[in-house]
Amino acid sequence: MARQISEKKQYGVFYTPKRVADVLCKWAIRAKTDKVLEPSFGGCDFLESSRSRFIELGLQKIVAESRLYGADIDPFAFSTLSTFLVNPNGHFKQQDFLSLSLKSFSADDNGFDAVVGNPPYVSHHNMSDEQKKTALNAISNNDYDLGGRASLWAYFVLHSLSFLKLGGRMAWVLPSSFLYSDYARQVREVLVNRFEKCLLINLHERLFISDGTEEISVITLCEGLVDSNPTPNIQIISASNASEIEKVLERWESNKSKGKSSFQAGNRLSSAESRKLFEQLSADGFTKQIGDLFDIQIGIVSGANSFFILNSENWKKHKLPDKIASRVLTKFRFAKGATLEQEDVETILQTGENCLLVDTTKIEKIDEKVQEYLDSFPKDKIETITTFTRRKRSGIWHRFNDNRIPDAFFPYMQNIGTWIVINKACINATNSIHRLYHRSNVTEKELKLATISILSTFSQLSAEIEGRTYGAGVLKHEPSEAAKIKILMPEVETKRVDSAIKKIDRLLRQGLHQQARKMADEFLLEQYSGEIQYSYSFFDDELSALQSRRMPLKKQSRK
Repeated sequence: MARQISEKKQYGVFYTPKRVADVLCKWAIRAKTDKVLEPSFGGCDFLESSRSRFIELGLQKIVAESRLYGADIDPFAFSTLSTFLVNPNGHFKQQDFLSLSLKSFSADDNGFDAVVGNPPYVSHHNMSDEQKKTALNAISNNDYDLGGRASLWAYFVLHSLSFLKLGGRMAWVLPSSFLYSDYARQVREVLVNRFEKCLLINLHERLFISDGTEEISVITLCEGLVDSNPTPNIQIISASNASEIEKVLERWESNKSKGKSSFQAGNRLSSAESRKLFEQLSADGFTKQIGDLFDIQIGIVSGANSFFILNSENWKKHKLPDKIASRVLTKFRFAKGATLEQEDVETILQTGENCLLVDTTKIEKIDEKVQEYLDSFPKDKIETITTFTRRKRSGIWHRFNDNRIPDAFFPYMQNIGTWIVINKACINATNSIHRLYHRSNVTEKELKLATISILSTFSQLSAEIEGRTYGAGVLKHEPSEAAKIKILMPEVETKRVDSAIKKIDRLLRQGLHQQARKMADEFLLEQYSGEIQYSYSFFDDELSALQSRRMPLKKQSRK
């Protein structure tokens, strides 16, 4: 039965390839008497692999199926289940797993021997109010605090602990945000403190390409549930593809695997030399965080960009007066260089891009032509779009430009490298871009030096470490994450800074990002010792490795 990608995304469902489910279920199921729970069984891949594992252990098919339990809120999952099981035995609940308890199933009070699966990848932003309420209730009894931005999968993992018996095991396919996001920190800490040992396999192969996403996966295996583990044992190992998972497991089980054992930033670097130098530079007196120099804020939120932000042609078509037009940067890629000049904005306009803001903050009284345009917006949407209803309570639904012109811009999401663009054009930006406002003690030279330094390999590594992978390998930074990115700020003469930023600006405008990074490295390294200059070469391979893990191969070509 075919399933549309849009429907899968609605439920956060991406079906795990059977070859992966087979390996995980073989690891998780140890005995004929085991009972297995799949909290979000979807296409039944893990259930099928679990049944096969029980048959391999010597059970008849009907008996093997009696060892399986599951839940799913998606009706499509139960359509699939009906073709898969002869007798569901009342073991499967068409309910939100987060609303269930161990007593909801007919398992004994001790709990399940194994929990396996691939929880729904629904971001906090896309969760319904009911989902958020149920999710918070599910973890409230255990005093877990995931903050206000956790995705649905994180709640599934924590809630599953209450279904597992002591000595039990977990095998999950989780998104890459499990390793690096702030909200997942408590999930990671809980797992390492509640299991005898854990293995995380950072899988470079994209498992869900056919389902319309290039999300990176982290195979998460937790062995031996305990009340508390005073000596956490965890390993983080990378694997190129799914066929390596079984080999990694064999080495781990025989205590022959060599992986990292911490979630600290430096441990995302593979070589000891790189980790040592990264830590050394991070502790250097000239090293700052972006947040030390800038206040970072999201751009202005219109609530309906297609209505409020137009190109020149549509502006004329609607006969809108020039007096309400404000130029605004809507996409970071429109800013080609290290600076955004007024000439750049005119070029953006001439190429037909949307960058004219219908800005009613520029006039006190709405005239007839402007009112006619505003009235063309569907009134029912004004009442249902949260951004508008919030504005109506505090002002007027169509007035949103805060007129806080930033000193510089920073990308919210990117895949070719992170950099700062100085805002010489003096325009605002939408919320697809972060706005930087320099601290009162930051000089013009320091603003330019920071713009150069962010391009260095050291800072690009820091950006990879602090950010999170989103969608098709794009690197995303919330303001709090961008603030932690480290930059080198040595003492350099103003003339040399001015000369370097001009050269780097030219390279960026030509799309030569690699060359711009090399130039930034050379410029900065002149201020450091020969030992640091020698070891710095290790960073190149580290940056390539981190980028290759998050970006599909087709997107890794660079000029």
